[in-house]
Amino acid sequence: RIKERLFKEYFKVAIGNKKISTTVNLGKRTLLDVKEKYENFLLNHPNKKNIAKQLERINRMIDSNIDTNLDARRNSKLKTFKKQHRKLYKRRFDSLSTDKVNEKLGKLLSKPVSVDRKRHIRELNKIYIQRLRKEKNYVLALDKAVAFYQLDKNDSLSLKMTRDLAKYTRNYNLLVSIERENHSLKNNFWSACALFDSLTRKNEHQKTTLPTEAETLLSFLFNQINEPSHTFEAMTRKAKLLIIRDDLENAKVTLLELIRSKWGISSAHVIDRVNILAAKYYKKINDVEKMNKVLGIAMNPNLFKDE
Repeated sequence: RIKERLFKEYFKVAIGNKKISTTVNLGKRTLLDVKEKYENFLLNHPNKKNIAKQLERINRMIDSNIDTNLDARRNSKLKTFKKQHRKLYKRRFDSLSTDKVNEKLGKLLSKPVSVDRKRHIRELNKIYIQRLRKEKNYVLALDKAVAFYQLDKNDSLSLKMTRDLAKYTRNYNLLVSIERENHSLKNNFWSACALFDSLTRKNEHQKTTLPTEAETLLSFLFNQINEPSHTFEAMTRKAKLLIIRDDLENAKVTLLELIRSKWGISSAHVIDRVNILAAKYYKKINDVEKMNKVLGIAMNPNLFKDE
């Protein structure tokens, strides 16, 4: 055990501390001497799997010249190995079935909570939910996403996965509930946007009455503006609310203000958002021809570039 610990320290010197390695001055590469020591040690202790694994690592490092003065940023062999290793690490669960992934996740969840274990639980949750979505098991995927969100309500990944699945399965009551909880926790511009959007989405798809909470959220958004992108996001939601409330004259004024402020912009996000609002406006005033024209421009703008 003492030898094993000493060799480990010796190995660290060989790959990391050039000053000590030079002082020892073996007359040859320190890492080669470390390799010999590990090989002899393994001959006397053939059942030591960790030593065999370390020896494999040492051989790879010698082959990559990791202990020389070669800059790691210019070491092509080392960079290739690290790139391949990252790919293999990311795909290490690919051979497991969905049930096996769930089994591994269950074992992790049954153990005591720890910071190190938390990131592994997060990774397995992500893989398991993605597998369920791929298998079109959306109901179970949503249940697991909600459970994932309950583990850490400040985690952006669990929130996104729950949000996406709630939208996909059209579970708007759950979507509103999750966004309301998220806004109460974060109470910032973007959490208010997400809650506002969930309320309007529910209103559009379920034909329910839009609560007065939407107006409160809109006021909150305008009070929280502190950068140019915030103004656009708040204005588009104002236009949407005016259209829903049938305040069409003010909706038109707001839309024209938006269009003038973004004249000539190439951002697809901005263009799509304004086009959708314009189409909603024309639909509301029963001008189907103009609604279809706006949608036509959105789908193939080159056809209308001369107009």
